Amino acid sequence: MTHMASSNPTALVVIDVQNCFVNKYTKKIPEKIARYIKRQKFDHVLFTTFVLNKRSNLYKLLHWKAFYSSPDTSIHKTVSPFANHQNTFPRSTYSVFKSRKFLSFLKRNKIKEVALCGIDSDGCVLASAFDAFDLGYNVHALRLLIASSGGRKFDQAAKVVMSRNLAR
Repeated sequence: MTHMASSNPTALVVIDVQNCFVNKYTKKIPEKIARYIKRQKFDHVLFTTFVLNKRSNLYKLLHWKAFYSSPDTSIHKTVSPFANHQNTFPRSTYSVFKSRKFLSFLKRNKIKEVALCGIDSDGCVLASAFDAFDLGYNVHALRLLIASSGGRKFDQAAKVVMSRNLAR
């Protein structure tokens, strides 16, 4: 995908490209995203991180026990040069669009169009895509910059779901 043609401010949202999610299925994603950030022009490049806490439903209902602290929760070194405290939004939910700080940033900067990339296509990317759509954002899922840490079958299924439900 090339830069989104729009007069509105746009944001590239890099979802959960963290050490704990980079594995044999997702290992190429950080470098692809880094190259994309260097090539494309967005008004804002935003990062999300998943950090588990005991209030999270993922902890309470699914009994997840990992993803509490660095180095697991740190942004992968390949894309970390583009991230800072002002453009990084931690959360303990599937969707970044549940984060008040993230939504406040989008509203304050008049962002109506978002391009999503990152890990996991079948979890946080998918949930964020649907929430963004439901909230009225123009959503672009960047298929070549999304993967699932669960493997190809989960990744392909999520991409089919996003294409079917969010494609123009």
